[in-house]
Parts: sequence; C-alpha cells; structure tokens
Amino acid sequence: MGIRLLESTRRQATSVLKLFGQTAITRISRLGSHQAVSTLASIVISVLLAMLIGSVVMAVAGNRPLEVYGLLLEGAFVGVNSIMNSLQRATPLVFVSLAAVIAFRSDMFNLGIEGQFVLGALITAYVGFSIQGLPWFLHIPLALSAGALTGGLWALLPGLMKVFLNVNEVISTIMFNYVAAFAASYMVNYPWRETPEAPFTPPVSASATIPQLVVRSQLNYGFFIAVGTALFFAFLLNRTTLGYELRQTGLAARFAQYGGISVKRVSVLSMVLSGAVAGLGGGVEILGVYRRYIEQFSVNLGFDGILVALLGKLSPLGAFFASVFYGGLKSGAQSLEWTSDVPRELIGTIVSIIIFFLAAEGLFRIVRSYWHARPQEAE
Repeated sequence: MGIRLLESTRRQATSVLKLFGQTAITRISRLGSHQAVSTLASIVISVLLAMLIGSVVMAVAGNRPLEVYGLLLEGAFVGVNSIMNSLQRATPLVFVSLAAVIAFRSDMFNLGIEGQFVLGALITAYVGFSIQGLPWFLHIPLALSAGALTGGLWALLPGLMKVFLNVNEVISTIMFNYVAAFAASYMVNYPWRETPEAPFTPPVSASATIPQLVVRSQLNYGFFIAVGTALFFAFLLNRTTLGYELRQTGLAARFAQYGGISVKRVSVLSMVLSGAVAGLGGGVEILGVYRRYIEQFSVNLGFDGILVALLGKLSPLGAFFASVFYGGLKSGAQSLEWTSDVPRELIGTIVSIIIFFLAAEGLFRIVRSYWHARPQEAE
C-alpha cells in the first residue's frame, strides 16, 4: 500500500513538473518580444541613472563627467588594444561566474569559488613546471585537467557536508577559502618556491604555456577555452537530462525529489562541477598570463564572479556577456587612471554605481508593474 502510494505521488509530481514546464514555455511564447523589449528598457534606464548619479559625484569632485565617461569607454571598447585588454580581463571572470551559475541554479551557494580557483591554479602550475618532455597537446590538457580536478575535489567536501550533515554551505565554503589561501601560501613560500627574493614557483615549461593571440596583449587562447566552456554549460543546463535535474532541484527540491530526481546526488554534483570550472579558470590564468604561480595573484575574483553571475541572470551565456562588460569596465578604469588625473577611488565609485544599478534592474520592472496596475485597482 505504501509503495503504491509513493509511486502515485511520484507520478503526480512528475505531471506537475511537466505541466509547470509547459506552462512556462507557453507564457514565454506569449510574452515574446514584449518581455525582451521590457528587459532592455530596464537595463537602459539603469545605465542612464547610474551615469547621472556618477556625473553628480564627478562634478562634486571637480571632474568633467562627459570627458571621464568618454575616456572610460575608450579604454574599454575603442581600439584593438582596448578590446583585447578587456577580453583578457574577462577571461577569468567567465570561469568564476560560470562556477557560480552552476551552483546557484541548483540552490547551492558556493562562496568558495576563490579558493577553488586558487588551488586549481596552484596545481596547474605544479604540473606545468614539474613535468618535462611532453608535447604541448598533452601537457596543456594534463595541467588544466589537474587544476579542474583539484577545484572539483575542493568543492566536494562542502557539498557532502551540506547534504549529509546539514552544514551550511555558505559558511563552510567561505572558511575553505581561507584554508586554500593559507595552503597555497605555504606551498609557494616553502616547497615550491623558486628563489628567496619573491614568493612564486618556477615558470611552467614552454610545452605547458597557452600562446598569446598577439604580442602586445596578454589575451591568449584561453579566451576560446572560456567561450567553449560557456557554450558547453549553456547546452548542458538547457538541453540535457542533467541540466533539467539541476534546474528543477534549484526551483523546487521537494517536487524534484517526488519526481524521481536524487536531490542529494544533484546537489553534490553541482558543487563538484562548480569547483571544477573554477579550478579550470585558475589553470587557464596561470598557463596563459602568469606562466607561474604567484602568491595573491587573485584577489576577490571569486566574489566578482558571483556578482557577474547575478548580472547575467544566472545564465551561462548571460554570465559570459556580463563578464565581457565587467572586464571592459575594469580595463577602462585602469586606462582612465593612467591617462587622466581622476583618482582611483573615484573610478571605483563610478564603476560600483554602474554595477549597482544594473544589478537593481529588476527593481524598475517591479515599480513599472505597480504603476501600470494602479489604474486597474482604481477601476
């Protein structure tokens, strides 16, 4: 009797999930271009408001807003060098934002992306400088795979602690960041330190370096690895059974469980995939930019990735384009600091205002919906 009741409940839950998906698809098809135009309008309003408030801040500080904005955009997206520098800044952000998207879509809050990125970079560097004689087409994949595996394993333990011991993953992953940072600091200061002068490892072998696209920029072929990773996870989340399980677990874990999805397995797997992507990003950054592990080469990159993932609406492709935008702002801010007398603190304030209003873009949709609903309520 109990078994039949359980099977009946599972069938009903599966039907509800299918109906929910069909209803969502129908609503999306009905909304069509109107929703896209509405979202675009909200983003434009957010940017204009951010620029207006930023202009007030700059005017109070004695700077000319139009000139500063022009230099910011020129340093970010005008000219080949500016675009390449922006894409180079965006490359690690793509990986860490994808890591956040994968975990968050399954309702797992992985705040340990920074530690997974750092350890993946450290192990990639070790494989890069310790192994000699391999051809590049074996050495680079081996080093990157080691970094991804390290990041995945580092994220595995918090996932298991969450699922089996009900340990809050927010706290555990944050604490794991400190453990990873101190472990990496020890390894680069003692066993793997190249010289007494500075804390960095020996350079990776030539067969393990990811080539640069052009000589005058640090943009390298790792950018295409980032593009491929974003496309892969966009396909996985939206076109595969595993992606369906990840999404349904994040939307309604109890319904997903009744529908036959192993929520514990999916939750742990999402953490492992998230950590692996972060570790892969650390490896790409080491082999393509630094060519060795340098202590504290990554500062708050994991939390930047979470911000970018939220800007991208927790979509793999959205996270990719948000990474390019955010990387462009960072690159433009650095160029602005070099080419003008605008202080670094003011530049950081302007960028923060722009990001804040973009992140609050949903607020304008709520206000607009309320405003349109007022005449109906009056009637």
